[in-house]
Amino acid sequence: EYYVSLGANRSYDRVQEKFGVSSRSIAKWGQAFKWHMQVQSRDADNAKKLAAKTDRTIVQTKADYRKIIRSSLQITNVILHNSIKEIVCPLCHGEGAVKGATCTTCLGKGRVSLIPVIRNASEYRQMVSAQAELMKMDLLLSGEATERLEHQDKIKPDEAIKEFAAAIKAVMKRGNGSVKRRSHKKQ
Repeated sequence: EYYVSLGANRSYDRVQEKFGVSSRSIAKWGQAFKWHMQVQSRDADNAKKLAAKTDRTIVQTKADYRKIIRSSLQITNVILHNSIKEIVCPLCHGEGAVKGATCTTCLGKGRVSLIPVIRNASEYRQMVSAQAELMKMDLLLSGEATERLEHQDKIKPDEAIKEFAAAIKAVMKRGNGSVKRRSHKKQ
């Protein structure tokens, strides 16, 4: 146990100094009790524990970030919804509206006024952009893709594998299985 507990500074000489035994005896004990195997085993256990702790910390940090992002998203949603000064009344001018009916929402004006929070189009674009970035961060932290990538390749995967295999075979035939090096002569 003493040898294993010495950490990075472990040596048979330190064990010999501690217990006052010959170096030959220490070497025999080390071999008989497999001190090096014990060190490797303990190091592996410590590495696993550290990895598990690190994983838990990372997961917790991501969860904390996601809470912050969701709170920020709620705030941006409220700001965006409250930033529109006026909207077309969906009850009397939207799809399925009853013509000639007096609307209690807009009082027949056709538009509904809201309290403005964002003063201009630039501020509105900034808020929408911030909201989009928050959504992307939330998706990224939850392990989802943040961008849509489509394959534009004309070759199907099976065909690509066949072409790759054929190219390898051709190289192997030319070089009889070995890579030939070209010599460069100075001219």
